[in-house]
Amino acid sequence: MAYSHPKSNKGFTLIEVLAAIFILSIGILGLAYAFPPGIQTAKNTEKAAQAVTLAQAKIEEMLSYSYDSDELVVNPDEPNEPRHKLSDDPADPLYYFERETNITFVDPDPAEDLPEVSEDLGAKKIVVDVFWQMPFSLGDRSIELITLVSKR
Repeated sequence: MAYSHPKSNKGFTLIEVLAAIFILSIGILGLAYAFPPGIQTAKNTEKAAQAVTLAQAKIEEMLSYSYDSDELVVNPDEPNEPRHKLSDDPADPLYYFERETNITFVDPDPAEDLPEVSEDLGAKKIVVDVFWQMPFSLGDRSIELITLVSKR
């Protein structure tokens, strides 16, 4: 009579271990590919929030002037503040932002939809655009804030 060992099911076979490693690595790679787009979205959201803050600060500065002041002069031929970098220092976080400010006369008649006009009817529209570029993206991103100023 030949001696036989009873089959033991106490361990894993090499194929089972390789299959488990393969499944685990696919899951880890899936998670690794999810992080870069999430980080890019978070950075873009951060830059957009900074742009809104920069535009709001400029609008508040403009609102601090009186209606007839030299800072709120309407110039129909070019922007009041042409598009320019907010910093020339690459180490400054504002280096990646540009801003442009335009002031126009508008018709304050409630029946109209605030059309731009060439004469002063008692209302000015201030438009502040802030631009920024994200790494590895196509083109500029921008945000625009608009407010109205009227004679008192």
